[in-house]
Amino acid sequence: MRVIALLSLMFGFVGLMILDGQSFTHAVMGLIFGVAAFTCGFGSARRDHANLTCRWEGRIMGALGWILIVVCVVQLPSSYRFQTRFNKTSADYRYANDIIWGFHADRDLALRANVPEAVRHLEKLEFSDGKPSPFSGSLANHVETERRRAVEDIVTHLRATAESDLGTNPVAWIEKYGNK
Repeated sequence: MRVIALLSLMFGFVGLMILDGQSFTHAVMGLIFGVAAFTCGFGSARRDHANLTCRWEGRIMGALGWILIVVCVVQLPSSYRFQTRFNKTSADYRYANDIIWGFHADRDLALRANVPEAVRHLEKLEFSDGKPSPFSGSLANHVETERRRAVEDIVTHLRATAESDLGTNPVAWIEKYGNK
């Protein structure tokens, strides 16, 4: 039983030290491991009446299990808020990267296409000002910067390949070559 208590203490305390953003999950696991260490530690201390050293080892592991339980219970409320915020931010970054990947794919297709097809890709990238962004702060700025960069690359391609130069305004290209 002392081996189980020792392993539970190791996994419980090591889990609290992992910094992967999942602090609530680690606190719950630490709570479970703490209960296992507490029960196995004091259980082994109760069974070893004859051996004083083994009794104290069991009591120490049980007390460390209790400390682990208390630390995890204290940590649960704040770690839940942190993990919820971390997961939302992580999902936002994945979504932003997916959107940016779409911008790059449209840009790459437009750079290999003829003028009318390139303008269709430009229409997908050039949306009116004031459209709400699903993000805020620096993430919104990053997505908008990548979108503008893709639009600029397509307009540069159009200026080089079209028979008439309509300038750097994407709206002028869309009005002349876009679907009506």
